[in-house]
Amino acid sequence: MRPIMFRFGDLALHSYGVFLAIGFLYGITLATKEARRLGQDPEKMLDLSFWVLIGAIAGARLFHCMVYWEDYIHQPLEILKIWKGGLTFYGGFILAMLFVIAFIWRYKLPALTWMDAMSPALMLGITFGRMGCFNAGCCYGKPTSVPWGVVFNQSQGLATKGIALHPTQLYQGLANFSIFLIIMGMRKHKRFEGQPFYLTIVLYSILRSFIEIFRADPRGFVHVFGMPVSESQLVSAIIGPLALIALVYQTWKHRKGAEPLEAQTA
Repeated sequence: MRPIMFRFGDLALHSYGVFLAIGFLYGITLATKEARRLGQDPEKMLDLSFWVLIGAIAGARLFHCMVYWEDYIHQPLEILKIWKGGLTFYGGFILAMLFVIAFIWRYKLPALTWMDAMSPALMLGITFGRMGCFNAGCCYGKPTSVPWGVVFNQSQGLATKGIALHPTQLYQGLANFSIFLIIMGMRKHKRFEGQPFYLTIVLYSILRSFIEIFRADPRGFVHVFGMPVSESQLVSAIIGPLALIALVYQTWKHRKGAEPLEAQTA
């Protein structure tokens, strides 16, 4: 755990920002390669990646600041310091998706093909993002006695100090990377356009909702039938079932004698 990776005099290089940048670079590179593999224009994917980057950061930061507005209302300049941590995935995902939809509509692109191209890149990118969370000490877990519990002692970190905590950042990073491997393994054998995208959303929603149970960092909650539900669990409960319905319907529609798309176009 190393919130500050290097210091150059008074200038501090925060590990969260470094891992975030690495995640975006790897994600953009992979998305461009996937676009080319699927017969799409890689230059347009680069253009789209620029807007996704803006939407993801702006949406993630905006959502975070809305949830924790008390922390920023008296120090508004702190809103700009994203390298210290404080991004909410679903906020970034929602705004970035709006940018993606607008871009696809503007250039009349095959929507699900492009969603498929971006799905593994998304999971790879946020895997690095969670490594940044771990080093920054944000998104930390509840106290635990499990052998792999992690103790955060760095004064700059955000996690509770001196006691073993569930490394929920690593749980989520491992979950993201597992989804990435699954999507990379099945993408050449997909039965229909959108299958990798829908599966990504379903798996992420399930795993994210489960891991939220072990988190202890302060975050937004709502009460559903008298039970506290985090904002991420609420969003997962909405988009996960929608993606599952689409996945089941399309699978049922293509189950009889359908060949993988790549075999059909070979």
